[in-house]
Order: sequence, then C-alpha cells, then structure tokens
Amino acid sequence: MSQIALSLVLLAVAALFTRSLEILLRVDPGFRPERVLVLSVDPTLIGYEGARLNKLYSSLLERLEATPGVLSASASHWGLLQRGGWQNHVEVPGYIPRPGEEVEANFNPVGAHFFGTAGIPILLGRDFGSRDGESAPKVAIVNEAFARGFFSGANPLGRTIGLGVNHYLGQFEIVGVVKDSKQNRLNERSVRVVYFPFLQMPPTLMGPMSLEVRTAADPAAITRTVRKELLVVEKNLPIYGVKPLTQQVRDSLVDQRMAAGSPRCSACSRCSLRP
Repeated sequence: MSQIALSLVLLAVAALFTRSLEILLRVDPGFRPERVLVLSVDPTLIGYEGARLNKLYSSLLERLEATPGVLSASASHWGLLQRGGWQNHVEVPGYIPRPGEEVEANFNPVGAHFFGTAGIPILLGRDFGSRDGESAPKVAIVNEAFARGFFSGANPLGRTIGLGVNHYLGQFEIVGVVKDSKQNRLNERSVRVVYFPFLQMPPTLMGPMSLEVRTAADPAAITRTVRKELLVVEKNLPIYGVKPLTQQVRDSLVDQRMAAGSPRCSACSRCSLRP
C-alpha cells in the first residue's frame, strides 16, 4: 500500500510539472525563433583580440549576408535565451533612484540588423545598421522594461544614458525601443535591457559571440553551407552550439522536461515506474 501511495504521489507531481511545461511552451519569448539558425564562435581561442577581433566579426557577418538562402545575419554577445548575462550600472539623467536601489540593466552588445534577424519587434525608432560603426556617435536601443522603469513610459528617443562603472563605455543616445524578450528562461519576469553595437564597445572587452542567421527555408538544411562560408573567412574558426533557434528554445526547458518525466520510485526494486 505504501508503494502504491508513493507511486500515486510521484505521478501527481509529474502531472503538475507536465502541465507547467505545457504552459511554458505557449509563452511568447518576444522573438520569432522559426527559420533562424544560431551558432557560437570564439576566435579568441586562435589568437584574435582587440580591433582584429572586431574586423573578423564584421567579415563573418558580411560573408553570411551574401550566402544564398540567408535573409539576414547578425551577432550578439549573449545570444537568444542563453544562460548568462552582463549586468552593469546605468546613468539616467533625471531619474531618482529609490532608497537602496541599484540603477542597473542587462547589457547586450549586438550587430547590425539584430532585431530584424531575431524577430524582436521595434516599437519606436530604428534597428542598428551599418552606419553605427566604431567611429560613429554611440547609440543604444532599450527594451520596454527599461523605458517603463527609467522613463515612466515616456518616449525615451533622443535621451542620453551613461553605461558602465568599472568599464565605463560612455554616453549613448537612445535611438529605439524594442519589445521585451526572454533573456535566460521562458518563465522569467521582464528585465531591463540596453543593447548597443558591439563595434562601439572597447575592443579589449570583446570575446566569443553568438551568430544569428535568418533563413529562407529550414535552417537545418543550410547548416553545412553556413559552416563552410564561415571557414572561408577563417579556416581555423572554432564553431560550436550550432542548432535551429527553435531547438535552443526547447533546450532552455531541459530542467522542466526532466521534472515532467515520470520519476522512478526508489522505494524498492519492484517498483514499475520508469523515467
């Protein structure tokens, strides 16, 4: 009887986790994962650094943009729905912090056309483009949570914010507001995010990047071609984590999927429950 009771409890718990997983799968991530291939590259492993690293990333994106079957390509420091992040101080003129409040936001350096490639809706202003290079005026795009939190929902276009403390990045003009998107998990609350061109970040802070490639058809069908084109630019380029963005979304739910699986009863070896 005790084994039966324990089995029923385990099944009930698994059913609850399954229900939670189903709800998460219907959550809007804030971007369009269909027909997007994602991959990570780390040229620092083969000696690239500083301005030379920035030049390589620009060449890789230019090559991808010219690849048949690719609609657009971009890059980001933290990718889409990947664990991790870069949180730092933000200076917002006119904003009065609450007692004990840390005036911070998540930073994500990205490439030109990032929001169009990722399918993150632009609510105000514009996407980053080729004109937003290292010698151009510094610009930033913020998400809804940032605009709501620091500007009380008022139009922030044209406002200037300061980014960083230990590594002060400078003053950036806000040129766009985008829809909130999930950063690490589908079940997280919206967080304040500020995006800026990776070319406008100090080259000494550059490192591995995630590449996002929006394709005309199934991204899995173009994976080999994308790899080949990247290796034309740098034959020793370390490439890893290659997968459709839809798979990356599913992979972000691995903990929930494991919890939703029926756990094996450990009470005795005769229990019939299996994962």
